[in-house]
Amino acid sequence: EPEFSQTPGVTKERLLEVYKRAYSVIRTADPQTKIIGPSTGNPYLPFMRAFLAYARDNNLRFDAISWHEFWSPELLPANIAYMNQLIAEHSLTTLSGTVPELHINEYAFASNHLIPGWSVGWLYYLNQNAKDLAWTSRSCWRLPTGTDWDDFDCLKWLDGLLTKSGQPSPLYWVHRAQAEISGSSTLLTESTSPRTVALAAKDNEGSISLLVGRYSCGKTGNWCRGGVEYQVDDTAGPSIPVTLQLTNLGSVETMEAKIVRVPNQNLFGALPQPIDEGTKTIPVANGIGTLTIPAFQDGDAYSITIKPKTT
Repeated sequence: EPEFSQTPGVTKERLLEVYKRAYSVIRTADPQTKIIGPSTGNPYLPFMRAFLAYARDNNLRFDAISWHEFWSPELLPANIAYMNQLIAEHSLTTLSGTVPELHINEYAFASNHLIPGWSVGWLYYLNQNAKDLAWTSRSCWRLPTGTDWDDFDCLKWLDGLLTKSGQPSPLYWVHRAQAEISGSSTLLTESTSPRTVALAAKDNEGSISLLVGRYSCGKTGNWCRGGVEYQVDDTAGPSIPVTLQLTNLGSVETMEAKIVRVPNQNLFGALPQPIDEGTKTIPVANGIGTLTIPAFQDGDAYSITIKPKTT
C-alpha cells in the first residue's frame, strides 16, 4: 500500500521511481522472474492510475497487477471489471505479449474477517470470479489485545483459522466446509440477496453439499467501517428466514438434510465444534425441493449435506 506512505520526502514520483529501479534490477538478474505490483489499498485510488500510466510510459512489463479488497464482497465483480478496463485503457502487456494477471493479495478487513458469514461471502464472490483472478490471499490482523508483531494472526494462527492457543475458530469450520465441497462437481447458485449467498457441489453419489452465509455491516455499521484493530465490536442485525430452493432433482421424492451451524461469535474466540442443528426432511415435487432456515442469524454460516432419503 505505497500510497499510504507517511515517510517525509516520499512523493508519488519517488515511489514510482522505486518501482522502475526495482523492475530493472530484477529483470537484469533473472529475466524470467514474475514481477507484480503495485498492491494498492483499493483499485480506485489515484495511485493505481498513476502506476499504470508510469508502467506504460516506461515499458515496465508487469506480469500481474495487484490490489487489496477491504470493502464488501459483493462489490468484487465491479472492481474486477474496473481493473480490466484500466489495464485495457493503458494497453499493458507482459513480456510475452499477454494481458497481465489480476492478483488480490489481501482481502477482508480487520473488522469482519473472522465473521463466518463474511467469510462465506468472500469465498462465494471469489469463486464466482475465479476466471478473472490468478491469485487471491486472505489478509491478517492483530489480536484484540495484541501489542506487537507476535500477536498478528498471520504469523502463527493461519490468518485466524486458529486461536492463539491452537484451537479452531469459527473461521476454521467455514474453510474446512469449503475445502470438503471443492473436490465435487460445482453447482450453480443464485441469490435474491447479494449478502446471503451459497456455494454448492454434488458428488457421484447424488449428495449435495452447501455452504451458506449471511453478512451485514452490523447494527451500528462497525463491521463495515473497521479500523486497525483485529475485530471491531458490534451487534448483529435481526435474524431472518432464509429459504433454499433446490432444482433439477430428477425423480427423487424425498431428500434429507443434515444441518450444521457455524455461529457468529462477534469477537475472536474458539469454536471446538460447530453446532449440530439436526436433520430435516425435504419433500421433492417436480424435481424441486425447498429447505427453510427459520431464523438465520446475521453473520452465521451453515454447512448442509443433502442426500436422497432412503426408506
